Amino acid sequence: MNKTCRLCGSSADFFHQNTQKYYRCSECDAIFTAQEDLVDQDAEKERYELHDTEIDEGYKKFVYPITSNILTDFPSTAKGLDFGSGRSEIISKVLLESGYEMQNFDPFFANKPELLTQQYDYISSCEVIEHFYEPTFETIAKEFGLTLERCEKRLIIFSN
Repeated sequence: MNKTCRLCGSSADFFHQNTQKYYRCSECDAIFTAQEDLVDQDAEKERYELHDTEIDEGYKKFVYPITSNILTDFPSTAKGLDFGSGRSEIISKVLLESGYEMQNFDPFFANKPELLTQQYDYISSCEVIEHFYEPTFETIAKEFGLTLERCEKRLIIFSN
């Protein structure tokens, strides 16, 4: 059964099935879950509320690839957004220790849509991208005129 890619609108073919059906786009290679298998916002929020968000040294180490790149690549005066900050807002809190301030957006815990209309020097996301319904990075870079600088393990860096 074919589906339409939610990212580029091309035809996508069945790719894999476990508890959900997955499709791969023949044009942009996006892999996505069938629309009928997506959870609603209430179920999604309920799941997020189960996350352990205690800020400890282990959690700081987990976000280190993000925070260290921000500390290296941007001055403390740069304007930043943590997209999907969650309840803990850990990235902002770690950077605050080094004199940085950033805005936090999360559709469940810091829902401030006005922040999404602004421009930023950098945007961070941790434990978020795997929940995006449309995350093909090469296509995102092309669509927004960005360069995909690095895409390795848990770190993706775009520049303009």
